[in-house]
Amino acid sequence: MAGYTSKFFTHWYNSSTIEDYLTILTNKNPSSHLFSVDFFKKYYTEELNGIRRRVKKPILNMDTLFPINVEKHWILVAVFINNKMVVCYDGKHRNHQNTLNTIKQLLTDWEKHSGVQLSTWTTVHGITPTQFNNDDCGPWILAIAKCLALEKPICFTEKDIPYLRIQLHQEIMSNSIHS
Repeated sequence: MAGYTSKFFTHWYNSSTIEDYLTILTNKNPSSHLFSVDFFKKYYTEELNGIRRRVKKPILNMDTLFPINVEKHWILVAVFINNKMVVCYDGKHRNHQNTLNTIKQLLTDWEKHSGVQLSTWTTVHGITPTQFNNDDCGPWILAIAKCLALEKPICFTEKDIPYLRIQLHQEIMSNSIHS
């Protein structure tokens, strides 16, 4: 976990930070899965052939998180298997229907590849607090992911971000999630 400096508390998070935290979070919950930040781009450019070898878990049996960087802004897409729902969480409340449709297509392609009955997937833009600046999208999606994993309501505000950044740093450094 090298490389976590004082900039962690004020600047945007890079893909390594996002993946480090989400890995700790999904390791705590074995019924969920994390795809790396480059997974979505790989599928988008190469379709199923580009990602087939990278999928090691039965993704059609577990909830999945996709951290995605869209034009230098982090969003989180969560797939809820039991509800057949693909949800996008974005503190800027932008429309990411194309991204949701791509994830929905990935799931359909994977179902075809796996030989299972095709599902009807619903796409939704999740309700989140509003992010007013351009530096907090990383901590924002990590806080949302933690709420989802711990089955807690998403009820933080921008005023909570300095505290959340400290907590995220402590959790990454200790390699454990604090309830």
